[in-house]
Amino acid sequence: MNKVFKVIWNHATQNFVVVSELAAARGKKKSSQSSSTSSFFDDAVKLSAVTLFAISVAPNAEAAVSIGSTIGNAMYASGATSDGRTSIAIGLNANAYSPTGGTNGAVAIGPNATANGSQTVALGGNASALGDQSMAIGNDASANGRGSIVLGGDDSGYTFTKDTSPGYYRAGTADKFKTSTAAGNASVVVGVHAQALSQGSTAIGVGALAGFGNGTASTTDLNSINTTNNTEATAIGAFAVAASNHSTAIGANATANGVDATALGSKTKANSIYSFAAGYNASAISAKDIAIGTDVIAQGANNDANSKVPSIVIGYESNVTGDVSTAIGVKNTISGTDKNKNAISGVNILGHDNTVTNASGVGILGNNNVVNSGTDTHDVFILGNDVKNVVSDSVFLGSGSAYTASGDSTKGNSKSYTSDSSVISGKNLNFAGGNIVAGVVSVGNGTTITRRVQGVAPGLISATSTDAINGSQLFSVAQALNQQINNSVIHYFSVNSTGGNNYNNDGAKAADSIAIGKDSTIADLAASSIVLGNNTTISNSARANNTAIGSSATIQGGQDSIAFGTGATIGSNVQNSAVAIGNASKVEAAQGGVAIGNGSTVNSSANDGAIAIGQKSNVTGISSIALGNNASVTGAQQGSIAIGNNTNVTSTGEGTVAVGSDTNVTVGNAVAVGDNVNISGQYSVAVGSSSNISSNAVSAVAIDHGSNVSKNYGIAIGNGSSVSGDGLNGTALGQGSSVTAQNAVAIGSGSVADRQAWDSAGYTPYIPSTASSAQKNAIEATKAANGGAISVGSSTIKRQIINVAAGSADTDAVNVAQLKAAVSEASSAAT
Repeated sequence: MNKVFKVIWNHATQNFVVVSELAAARGKKKSSQSSSTSSFFDDAVKLSAVTLFAISVAPNAEAAVSIGSTIGNAMYASGATSDGRTSIAIGLNANAYSPTGGTNGAVAIGPNATANGSQTVALGGNASALGDQSMAIGNDASANGRGSIVLGGDDSGYTFTKDTSPGYYRAGTADKFKTSTAAGNASVVVGVHAQALSQGSTAIGVGALAGFGNGTASTTDLNSINTTNNTEATAIGAFAVAASNHSTAIGANATANGVDATALGSKTKANSIYSFAAGYNASAISAKDIAIGTDVIAQGANNDANSKVPSIVIGYESNVTGDVSTAIGVKNTISGTDKNKNAISGVNILGHDNTVTNASGVGILGNNNVVNSGTDTHDVFILGNDVKNVVSDSVFLGSGSAYTASGDSTKGNSKSYTSDSSVISGKNLNFAGGNIVAGVVSVGNGTTITRRVQGVAPGLISATSTDAINGSQLFSVAQALNQQINNSVIHYFSVNSTGGNNYNNDGAKAADSIAIGKDSTIADLAASSIVLGNNTTISNSARANNTAIGSSATIQGGQDSIAFGTGATIGSNVQNSAVAIGNASKVEAAQGGVAIGNGSTVNSSANDGAIAIGQKSNVTGISSIALGNNASVTGAQQGSIAIGNNTNVTSTGEGTVAVGSDTNVTVGNAVAVGDNVNISGQYSVAVGSSSNISSNAVSAVAIDHGSNVSKNYGIAIGNGSSVSGDGLNGTALGQGSSVTAQNAVAIGSGSVADRQAWDSAGYTPYIPSTASSAQKNAIEATKAANGGAISVGSSTIKRQIINVAAGSADTDAVNVAQLKAAVSEASSAAT
C-alpha cells in the first residue's frame, strides 16, 4: 500500500502537491523514517494538521490528499470517502463530497461524519454539515442550512420525550438524544440539544429552541422541516424557546411564542404577537401585552395584532386579565367580566394589594382598595387607601373613603330629589341638577371619617347653579342673615315649642324675668331672673336675681344664685349667693356655697362660704374647701381644706389641711402634705409622700417619703424614718433612722435608738477601780434618772462625735484632748 507523508509547495505550478516524503523541497534533501507499525492515530494527526494548514493558508491550491488509497482526496480510515477538490474525510465512514461535483473544500472528521456541500465542516461522530458553508461541530450535530453553524451534541444527561418536547429528533434514536441542529440558512446553534429550525434563527444554551419551522415533537426527518416558517427567532438560555418570526427568548425556560414577542428572564412567557415579558415567571399572554416583574400575568382577553393599547402589568405577584388595562405595583389583581360577560377593560392600578373584579373603567392610585362588583359597576376613580365600598360613575378621594347609600344623612346615588325629602319650614323646594345625578365624589365614609374640601373657588349662586359653595360664601350669607336679625326688634320673648309649658310665651311670671325653653318657668317672686333650657325652673321659694341655665337646672331657694349645667341645683335651704356649675352639681348650704364640677356637692351643714371644686367633690364642714376630683371635707369640722384628687378630711375637729392625691386625715388640727399621706393622730403634721401618723401618735411629726410615727409626741424626719414601739417622745432624724425607746434620740442615716431609760437606782455607772474616794463620790453624784439614749449609729453603723468642746462640769462630755491629759496625769502619778 502506498503511503503519502508530505504535501509541498510547487513553485512552478504555484500549488501544493503531494509527494513522497523522500522528495526534496527546493532541492534540499530531508530524511524521513517510516515504520509499518506506526499508529493510526499518529498518521491521522499528521495528515489532518498538514491538510488543514494547506487549506487555510492557500485557498487557491487544489491539491488533494489521500491517505489509505493511491488516488483521490484526503481519506483516512475504513470506509472514509471524499469527492471533489480540497476535501478531507477522516474517520470511519466519514464523507466529504459535493453532490454536484466540482470545487468542494469540504471537511469531515469523525466516525460517520458528513460534509455535504461546498466549504462545509463536520467535526464529530455522526456530525453532518449539509448546507454550503455550514459548520457542524459535535457528536450527532447537524447543520443543514446554508451558512448555518452548530456547536453542540445530543447527550447531556437531560431526558426529553417526543410528546412534550417540540423540535427535531434523529430517526431511530432514543428520545433522550435530541440532537443539536441548525436547519435553516444562516442559523446558529451553541449548546447540547439546542436547535435552530428556521432561517436566520439562533439557539444558545442546553435544549434551547429557536424557530419551529413546521417541526413538531414527532418530527424525525430533518429534511421535512420548512425552514422558511418562523424565521429569525432567537433563544438564549437553558431550554429557552423562541417559536415565531422575530421572537426573542432570553433566560432559562423562557418562552416567546408570538411574532415579534420578547421574553426576558427565567420562566418568562411572551405567548402572543408583539407581547413582552421580563422578570421571573412573568407572563404576557395576549397580543401586545406587557408583563414586567416576578410572578406577574398580563392577559388582555380580546387583544389582537390590531389592538392599539395593550394590557400591562409591572411589579410582583400581580395579575391582569382585563383588556386595555394596567397594574403597576405588588399583588394587584384585575379580573372578571362585565354585565355582558365580556372581559373587563380600561382598568388602571398604581399601588399594592388592590383588587378589581367584574368592573370596567376603574382607576386606582393607592393601596388595599377593592372594587368587587356583582352587578354593573363601572367608571370609578380612587385616590387613597383602604377604599372598599364604591358606586359607579364616582370618585373617592382619601384613605377609607366610601359610598354612603341614600338615607337620613345623604341622598347617595339617588337620581332625583322628591318633594317629601325636600321640605324646609313647610315649603317644598326644588334643586337644580337633582334629576340628573350620575354618581358621587366621596372624601370620607360619613360615619368615622370626614374631610374638609379646601381651596374651593366661590361657586355661582343662582336658581340653576350646580356649583359647590365655599365657606366664605356661607359666612357672607350668615353675616347678612345676622344683620337682618339684628335689625329686627324683639321684646320680652319666650321660645315657642310644640307643647308643654311656655308654649304661649308665658313661662316668665316674675317681673323683668326671661324664660327660654320648653317647660321653662320662673315663679312670681323671682324678679329679674333668667332661665334657659328644657324644663329649667326657678320656684316660688326663690327670690330675685337668680340664673338657671341648662336642661332641668333648678333654683329652689335664695337669691343672687346661679345654677349652670344639666340638672344643676340650688336647694331650698339656700339663702343667697350660691353657685352650682356642672352637670348634677348641687348647693344646699345657706350662705355662699360654691359647687363647681360634675356631681359636686356643698351640703346643708356646710355654711359660710364652703367650696367644692372638682368632679364629685363634696363638702359638709362649715367654711371648708374641697378641691379636686372626688376630694371631700366631711363631718362637722370647721375651716378644713382638702386639695387633690381623692383627698379626704373626715374628722370632727377644726382647721385640718390635706394636700395631695389619695391623702386622708381623720382627725382635727392636723396638716398632711403629699400623695398617699395618712394622719390619724390629732395635732400632727405629716409632710412627704406615703408618710404616716397613726392614731396612737398625738402631736407627732413625720417628714419625708415613707416616714412613720406611731407614738405620742414622736418626731421622724427623713426618708423611711420611724418612731414606734416604746418610742414615746422619741426623735428620729435621718434617712432610715429608728427610735423604739422612750425619750430616745436617733441622729443620722440608719441610726437606731433602742436603749430604754432608767431611774437612778436602776443602773450602776462605771467607776474605775483605781479611782480615789473623792473620785468615786464625784461619779456617784452624777448618777440620776436616765432620760433616754442618744444614738448616732447602730450595731453596724458607728460615727465619731467631732468638734466637742472641753467639758467643765462633772456631767459634761469630755473630748480626746481632755482624755489625753487625764491619761498623762495618771501615768505621772503612777511613776
